[in-house]
Amino acid sequence: MTSTEAERRLAADLLGERLHLIHIRAPEPVRHARDAVRAYRTNPAPDAPELSWPGPEQPALALDTTAPLNTTANALYTFAATALANATSP
Repeated sequence: MTSTEAERRLAADLLGERLHLIHIRAPEPVRHARDAVRAYRTNPAPDAPELSWPGPEQPALALDTTAPLNTTANALYTFAATALANATSP
């Protein structure tokens, strides 16, 4: 997981074409529901920081958590199969 464009550039420098950025989109209420730290707070402030970063400018794959699970799973499977088929040994 990379949270900033600088971290993504560093990962790209290290991994080259083996790096495949996947962006997973989730609406804010879903992110809040899945935020384990927020869940353990007794009274989280409505404006408490959340785990939210800008997505990559050009992800290799973008998944939407509001899509049906089979749609997301099929997209991920197809992407992984294609990436593996095109992979070259290091």
